[in-house]
Amino acid sequence: PVLDLLERVNGYVQILAGIGEVKPLLEAPSNGSTVITFEGAEIRISGLNSDIDLNAQKVRLEKLILDKEKQISGFKGRLSNEGYLSNAKPEVIEETRNLLALAEADLEAAQRSLANLD
Repeated sequence: PVLDLLERVNGYVQILAGIGEVKPLLEAPSNGSTVITFEGAEIRISGLNSDIDLNAQKVRLEKLILDKEKQISGFKGRLSNEGYLSNAKPEVIEETRNLLALAEADLEAAQRSLANLD
């Protein structure tokens, strides 16, 4: 979905962000590129106009991982609460399940990105 959107705007995002290329991460990141996590997917970007501060990237990913773990814990807590399950509307419960799945995908992608920095 993200790459489709980028293709539809014909490179304007790359130009405005100072990015040479955006493509899905299909193999290990190459030199001169970095990996970002967005909507549960890892995206490799290359041709940045400025250097990436790897320590800042690590700190950002570590914070993202902690935030996602906290979100996941909250969603799992709701879904294991009988009161929530018996009182909430089915569409609200389904939305909570969807948010849990998205948070888990974001967490996994952030963990992989952090591992690739080491």
